[in-house]
Amino acid sequence: MLPECRGKKGMENLIAFLLPHLSAAGIERVDADIAPQNVASATVLRKMGFHTAGTILTDRWGATVRVTRFLDPQREDVFLRQFCTGVRPKRCVESDASTHPTGPERSAP
Repeated sequence: MLPECRGKKGMENLIAFLLPHLSAAGIERVDADIAPQNVASATVLRKMGFHTAGTILTDRWGATVRVTRFLDPQREDVFLRQFCTGVRPKRCVESDASTHPTGPERSAP
């Protein structure tokens, strides 16, 4: 994000615009890799329902944190059940039902 564009909710608006379209196209999840020290992006993505899914170490970018937003509530349930013990994170479907189609428009996996 260019410095002059930061703080204007550009990333949030772009993601909020894309998620329903990706879900309608049958995409089940969206992954993003962020630098561990990028607290601003991590906070925004977590508020938008992304879960920390792992870490990656590459020769090009160094250490990054992989965050995932599940667009299919069943896939999110599996992830939360298998990898999130103790206090469970809030499910995306509870915070943003528009990206979890439940009617006939949702395609079968």
